[in-house]
Parts: sequence; structure tokens; C-alpha cells
Amino acid sequence: MSKSLFALFLVLLLVLISSEVFGGYTNVYIVNERGTNLILAELAVTKEEKERGLMFRKTLGTNEGMLFIFEKPSYLSFWMKNTYLSLGIVFIDENLRVIDVFYPDPLSTVPVGPSAKSLYVLEILKSTSMKLNIKKGDKVKFE
Repeated sequence: MSKSLFALFLVLLLVLISSEVFGGYTNVYIVNERGTNLILAELAVTKEEKERGLMFRKTLGTNEGMLFIFEKPSYLSFWMKNTYLSLGIVFIDENLRVIDVFYPDPLSTVPVGPSAKSLYVLEILKSTSMKLNIKKGDKVKFE
């Protein structure tokens, strides 16, 4: 194998490993009476990423979370199966407004969801959601 071909192979391998390990992230801003608050959110876009979510994780940073992105507004529900963290589940509509926030018990298999259609769902620590006072009507921005 020539040196340039080997170098190309290494670069491709690093790109594949980094995309698998680090995945995609985005900045999510919650805007309300507490100001503009930043959450660094891991993206859940594929079917597999959405199905796994934050299951099996034991830690999550104070200003970290996971943003689930769906193809079209739908009636969505989430549960906490195999999820050990105490989460706030924030349902967001296509106008980037919070529809509702739920605080299900860890490991619960009882689904929670709003009575309106959502396009996005943000999972963050319950303590962070409560500290930021995230509620229906709050504005959300992505970067």
C-alpha cells in the first residue's frame, strides 16, 4: 500500500470513528424570564438514535441533553424504560415553542406526552429543567 493511500485510509478511519464516538451536537437555547439559557444537545435523528435516547446512561452534565428531531409534527409520547436519570422531557412544536414539560420517574414504562403535536423533544436533567423554569410557551432556538 502506498503512503498516500495509507494516509487516506487513516483519515477516513478517523472520520468514521469520530462521527461514531462524538455524533452530532447542537446548541439549544431556552428563552424565558430566566434569560437565554444554553443546553448542549446531542442529536437523535435516526430511528436507532431515537429508540436508544438516553437509555443506560448514568451521568449527564447540568447543561447537556438530547434533542430528538422528527420528520413532521406528530402526537409523540416518551417513556423512561432503561433510563436511570431523572429527566425533564420538553416537547417543542414546529414554531419552536415549548408545548409541555414532563418529569416521569426513572425506569418508568408509563408513556408521557402532550395533547398537541410536537416536532422536537429535548431531554435534560430534571434539576436543570426546574432551575431554568422551563414551561409551556417558552421560546426555543437552535444553533
